[in-house]
Amino acid sequence: MMSEAKEKSRISAEVLRGVSETLLMPLWSRAVESARPDAILRDPKAKEIVEVLDYDFGRFARLGVDPVGYCSRAAIIDRLVQEWLEEHRAGTVVEIGVGLDTRFERLDNGRVVWYELDLPEVIALRRHFFAEEGRRRLLAASVFDSAWMKQVRAECSAPVLLVAEGVFYFFAEKELRQLFGQLAEQFPGGGLIFDCQSPWFLWYSRLRHPVRGSKLRWSLARVNNLERWIPGLKVRRWVGFGDSPYYDGHFRRFPPVFRWIRKVWPPARGAFKIVEVAFLEGANVQRDAK
Repeated sequence: MMSEAKEKSRISAEVLRGVSETLLMPLWSRAVESARPDAILRDPKAKEIVEVLDYDFGRFARLGVDPVGYCSRAAIIDRLVQEWLEEHRAGTVVEIGVGLDTRFERLDNGRVVWYELDLPEVIALRRHFFAEEGRRRLLAASVFDSAWMKQVRAECSAPVLLVAEGVFYFFAEKELRQLFGQLAEQFPGGGLIFDCQSPWFLWYSRLRHPVRGSKLRWSLARVNNLERWIPGLKVRRWVGFGDSPYYDGHFRRFPPVFRWIRKVWPPARGAFKIVEVAFLEGANVQRDAK
């Protein structure tokens, strides 16, 4: 039973509603996963946050939320960001929709400048757990607000990598086309890493999505279709579901039916994708959605 002193020290998660509440699922997943001897990743900070947030995290287990998918996604994106940092050791990373993520703790190389962007109410909650100091900076704004883009561009001359984990599902394609245009205009020569699902897998995800008031909207059938969105957008690579070497070591943790479908039906590779695109310099970017 929690002591009275510990109960008083708990931090309310009341500000998280709708889409913002979804950030608690990957947080809980990383905390749960960290306790396993064969953990996909270890995140002691996530465990610390879960212990003090006043929220019924047990509901995720009761609803059958599987930490494996969230932790696999985080680990693969970590690897892609790490590979980018090996080429741009003093670069700039911007985490879009950072929530209560701990990627800076996992990947800081001592030189990278790291921005963490989310809505004001989320950043206010984040400040309880993470200090803004030195090379780590917090941005309280909508992803569509060009002011934060101009701030990052003014403060950093190094190459910029933008990372959006579990974010773009909640927007319409028209909104994302406009956003990609803004990012390409503000960060020429930069890159973007994000995850997405195929239309049929998004339908399946909607059936199982446990957070009310947060509708999954955007899906992507073919990755190369992104290059038609705006001039100067180039797909560098994408990781499909089950792809080696990114899933090596933990693919066995996925449900057997998922692994079987991936084996017998090659299109299942595209059910879930992690994509890296580049914004080419010198392109005549059209920001209006077509």
